[in-house]
Order: sequence, then C-alpha cells, then structure tokens
Amino acid sequence: MSICVYAYLERRGSGGWLLADRLAADDGFEGHLVPLNIAPRSWGSFNFAVYYEASGERDLPADISDALRAFIDHHGIEPNRPSWWTVAEAHRFQLADHEQRFAHFDTNGLLARSNEGGLDLRIVFWAD
Repeated sequence: MSICVYAYLERRGSGGWLLADRLAADDGFEGHLVPLNIAPRSWGSFNFAVYYEASGERDLPADISDALRAFIDHHGIEPNRPSWWTVAEAHRFQLADHEQRFAHFDTNGLLARSNEGGLDLRIVFWAD
C-alpha cells in the first residue's frame, strides 16, 4: 500500500520553534508556497512505520512552529500518526542500521547544518 509521507524541519529560535527551510511551490498543494517536505522519496508504509515506532509515537510537538501549524490548518491536513525526532536522534537511529535496511533522512547533511549554524533542529513527520 502506498502512502505519502510529510516531513518538515524546524529549528529552535529565541522565541520558540520556527520552520528551518524556505517555502517552496508544490504541485501537490496547487502550486502554493508550502514548507519544504524533506521526507525521503523512497519512504513508503514500511519505512514510515519503522521510523514512527522507533520515534516513540510522540504525536505533534506541543510547541510546533506557528508556520507549520498554519500550514496544517490552512490546508485542512489531519496528520496520520504524527511524530518527531531531533536530528541527533534520527542520526543515531541511522547509524544503528548497520545492514542499511531502511531509507533514512540525510542526517549527515542535517547534522552538518546544525553544527555549522549552532542550530537545534528537529524533524516533524506524519503520513497521509
């Protein structure tokens, strides 16, 4: 069974969480400017289920960024099995996958971005 997975990067700012990436036009949302979906293209129901379970099934963060909340509300999105990881948690999970059984986020790139900018980053994700 095919599913669509949505994953968005947030960074901690002085006043709370903010979207970490620019908005981009997306045909799936009639060309509107929306947050950049960083979900691995190869993710399907199997990889999503693995990440969701391993994340602790956390639900949406209580302190989700205003921009991501507005995106969800504006488009009438009802996130299915939402959760989130810090980039460091996702990286540790990827490193533990010695046999490379799962498709992963680009955690090396996200960690480098976090370290270079001194940013606290997290990935908020759900299925549709």
